[in-house]
Amino acid sequence: MRRALVAALLLAASFTTARAADKGMDGHDLLKHCRESALSGGTYRDPWGRAFCLGFVTEATDQAITLNSGDRMCPPKQGVNYAIMTELFARYLINHPEKRDSLGVTLLTDALQEAYPCKAAAR
Repeated sequence: MRRALVAALLLAASFTTARAADKGMDGHDLLKHCRESALSGGTYRDPWGRAFCLGFVTEATDQAITLNSGDRMCPPKQGVNYAIMTELFARYLINHPEKRDSLGVTLLTDALQEAYPCKAAAR
């Protein structure tokens, strides 16, 4: 039953995340949905916010990697775990309040660059 609820929430969130990107949600907006992903320890009081954040991160991560991989970021060849990336993104938003006025897609790209820097760029 719980898996069915999570699946339904993820499906609903996937429909709204494209709208979120179109509306240009910034870091303040996304932090409202994503904060719990970084601080919950796996217990979520707001499953809708968690699903929304996971949906946004999944879609935006795929786009960011497609556009920037090998150039500005070097994610693992085996792929990115979206649940972990959601937590990384939430922590990035919490740790960088000065950047929250930027668009969410830009912030997610920055979080990916921080999490998966290219070795040549690190030198």
